Amino acid sequence: MADCIDVYDAIALTLRANADELSNRTTLQKLIYFETLRIKPLETIMYRNHFYGPFSHQVASALDEMLAFSYLHEHVHSKYHFESYHYELTQLGKKYADRALDKFSGEFEIISGIVKACDEHCKLQAKSLSYSAKAHYILVNGGKKEYMIEDVAKIAKRFDWEIAPDDAENGLKLLEDLGFARHT
Repeated sequence: MADCIDVYDAIALTLRANADELSNRTTLQKLIYFETLRIKPLETIMYRNHFYGPFSHQVASALDEMLAFSYLHEHVHSKYHFESYHYELTQLGKKYADRALDKFSGEFEIISGIVKACDEHCKLQAKSLSYSAKAHYILVNGGKKEYMIEDVAKIAKRFDWEIAPDDAENGLKLLEDLGFARHT
């Protein structure tokens, strides 16, 4: 059986697609979430609703393991009672990413496209990506592929999420750019 891309490869290739670095755990979670919608083997990554939108323990655990085994370096920045995280591939991580790129070049093109679209849309800001991921999660769980802004705000309440109409519209615009939903 051929090798399949897994969560570790997805993390390494997501960082590679952004010059070997990425800020914010939430941003990484949301990028991988979008990747699961396009890359068949990644669809096995499970997500549940969370304050910041869909969250995967598998992604969080893989990130921690990659840190523990020195594939990634984590920079923690504290500011006003909040911590933010910045991740970089280490030399070992770059070798890992190179091997993954050789094996999964097609998947890397998809990952790069998602990272580029998200960067162009919102500069990879976690809050905007969270709104987009929440909107998609809502649409999937609401059974829709087409949407109206009001649908997102209404269904969001089931998950205890508050999404203002402007945030829903911004999030849905990215989904439309990525080809995950259509506006009606």
